[in-house]
Amino acid sequence: MASSFKSKERRSAIPLPAKAGSPWRVYYGPYVWLTYNLPDGYADATGVSQPIYALQMQAEDVLYSVVFYNQDSLTEVQGQILSTFRLLE
Repeated sequence: MASSFKSKERRSAIPLPAKAGSPWRVYYGPYVWLTYNLPDGYADATGVSQPIYALQMQAEDVLYSVVFYNQDSLTEVQGQILSTFRLLE
């Protein structure tokens, strides 16, 4: 049985504090997105990247991700664009 974060009601974006490395929920359009804030970016053997802010939503058995580099939150315009995201049935 696939889980879904799809919300039954429409809500505007409700930003919550982005705790580094931990998922938080925000609402854009009819969907609940988990957010991930990596202020130190991604580290590997070659070094560390710029900050990363990512959102993730699951619908049916498909995982949708949106990743923003060199920032630690969404801009107002990015939030407006994300609120228009819709899945076709």
